[in-house]
Amino acid sequence: MHHNYIHHADRQGLYVDSWFGVLEDVEVDHNVVHDCRGAGMAISVEGGREAANVRIHHNLFYNNLGTGILFGRWSGDGLRTGIYITNNTVHHNGYGPANPPTQYHWITGGLYLFSANLENVVIRDNIISNNRGFQIGYSDRYLQEGDDIAAVFAQKQISITHNLIYDTNAVTYPIRAGWTDNFADIYAFNGEDAMIGEPLFVSPVEGNFTLQPDSPGSDVGAFPTGTPVEFWWKDDFPPKLVFDY
Repeated sequence: MHHNYIHHADRQGLYVDSWFGVLEDVEVDHNVVHDCRGAGMAISVEGGREAANVRIHHNLFYNNLGTGILFGRWSGDGLRTGIYITNNTVHHNGYGPANPPTQYHWITGGLYLFSANLENVVIRDNIISNNRGFQIGYSDRYLQEGDDIAAVFAQKQISITHNLIYDTNAVTYPIRAGWTDNFADIYAFNGEDAMIGEPLFVSPVEGNFTLQPDSPGSDVGAFPTGTPVEFWWKDDFPPKLVFDY
C-alpha cells in the first residue's frame, strides 16, 4: 500500500485490520494522509486472530482530527505482532472536538498505544510533533501488567527509540480520552534516545514537511535530509495512466 493521497475522509485515512484468521506481511509506505475525521492510520484486529509483520514507513500524517497513528481496541482487540513503525512524520493530529466529560477528542495524540495486546513492536526514527495531548502515549491497560512501564514494554518487546519529539502541551499526566465504555487514562512516553526539539519543517502550512538544514532530526521522519523528495501528491496527482494494449 503505497503512494496514496488521502484527505478529508470521514473516518480513518488508512486502516490495517485482521478480520478473518491472520493478516500478515503488509507494507504501508510513502502515503500522505491529512484532514481526516478519524485517525491518520489505525492498526486493529477486530475479528481475526492476529496481524503480523506490518511495516509502516515513510508516511506523512498531519492535521487529522483523530490520532496520527492508533493501535485501536475495536471489537475483538486481537494480537498485533511484528509491527515496525519507522521514518514517519506525524504532525498536528488529535485536535478534533472534545468528547465530554473529557477535554480531548475521543482518539487524540500523535502515536497512541491504546491497545495493550501488542508484542514485538518497533517505533523508531519518526518525527512526532505538535499533536494534541501527547506525542507518544500508552493507555492505562499497560499498567494492569505492572507499575514499571519500561519493564512492561521490555516484556512485550516494544521498543521505542530515537524519535524526534516536539511537544507543546502543558498538561499533567495522565489525561483521559475515549468513548462510551472505552475511556482510558493516557500517559506520555518519549522512549529511549529521544531527540527533543522543534523539527524545523520548511513550510507545514503549505504541506512541505522537508527539513531545514539546521533541523535536529536530519536523519529521521518521512523526509530525511539528503533524500530526494518528489511532491507527487502536490505536483502531479492523480498520476496519468498509460495503457499498453
